[in-house]
Amino acid sequence: MLHGLDSSSSDAQKLTASLQLQPAKSAENESFVRSWNSSRFTDPKSIHQEMGVRGHQSKTDFQFIVHTAPLNHLIEGKGIFSRDAESAMASWDVACTSIVNQKKTYTYGSVGVILKVPQQNVLAASPEDLMSETNVGLIDRANKLVNEFDRSDVKSRYERMPDYQRNGLLKKEIASHQRHTNTPEQVLENTYRARNEILICTAEGVNIHQGEKTTGKVEIAGIFLNDSAPNFNHKHIADWKGETLLSQDDRYELFQQYAEPLAQELGLPIIYLNGSVDIAEMESDVFSFEETKSGI
Repeated sequence: MLHGLDSSSSDAQKLTASLQLQPAKSAENESFVRSWNSSRFTDPKSIHQEMGVRGHQSKTDFQFIVHTAPLNHLIEGKGIFSRDAESAMASWDVACTSIVNQKKTYTYGSVGVILKVPQQNVLAASPEDLMSETNVGLIDRANKLVNEFDRSDVKSRYERMPDYQRNGLLKKEIASHQRHTNTPEQVLENTYRARNEILICTAEGVNIHQGEKTTGKVEIAGIFLNDSAPNFNHKHIADWKGETLLSQDDRYELFQQYAEPLAQELGLPIIYLNGSVDIAEMESDVFSFEETKSGI
């Protein structure tokens, strides 16, 4: 899944045309699209005074669409944590996001961005992880496919495919998830102790939903930390890999060091969530970069 990649993949933009699915217009589809109107989501600046403090939760309701990336992307200032993050997102075509509120704050990773998404950019919405394969068809992302058991020959297989066939793989992938036409309320109501998945188009000017505007610009509205402690599963995976987990306080200190200056420079609010995450960071993921940067 596209969780905070670099500014672009070599042939990502070739896939944009394949997103023009043009499903038949229906009252159900129209209702689905309009339910994701950005006015129904909270402006993080409006609750920054309270939720911009570690350990605080807003006393009022909030609702965000969020996208996460590895902590080392924040440290390196790339992808969604670059100074040109919105252009980086636009080059991906499709991204996996989640919806969170004050009661359900489960995210894929610990650090990420809060997005303002035009309603017509929403492709599918599920209360469960769709395991969507948004890297499908990308030669330089063939080793990142989540549903391929044996990735050894995927790149060579892609290179042998005619462009029209390879570029059409994304259309088939997105089409397989289009039945998930849940409203934000339906997604959250049926999200249980796990992460939901909202597929969005990040490219502008794509005509996806018949009778709706073409896709608009996806904007970054804030930067967040899901300030959770490592759980049993995280520790089990770390032990299996022979790695050491980054502590909750170490992650917080790194977030302060790198996210706060970036947020100040870009005029974005910082938001702290008190939830759970799929992926916890290993010390080697972070400190190997820190050592390289300091010349150790």
